Amino acid sequence: MKKLRKLLSKFTPERILRKSSLLIMENFQGVDISRIVYPEEVGLDSRYVGESTPSWNKYVVRLLKDLHINNQDAILDIGCGKGSAMLAMLKFPFARVDGIETFRGDQ
Repeated sequence: MKKLRKLLSKFTPERILRKSSLLIMENFQGVDISRIVYPEEVGLDSRYVGESTPSWNKYVVRLLKDLHINNQDAILDIGCGKGSAMLAMLKFPFARVDGIETFRGDQ
């Protein structure tokens, strides 16, 4: 029963609204940034490559707010995956937002 309560506590109205908004945006724009992608799905060896997981969430936004960003600042997301954190970065007045996806191994 304790595990069920803990699981149900994750379904707050705020979280449901946030997830629903993200899924609607993904569907409307034809992108997928919220689904975890495992290396095997894209033909990579999991011994060398980890899964790509979304990171655009309230913690990224909270961190960016603490940085006091202005229109002279630029940011580079190294290991950006599908770019979900970059979406959060675009909500701030950066002069430039870029991302590089890294790759390890000899695939």
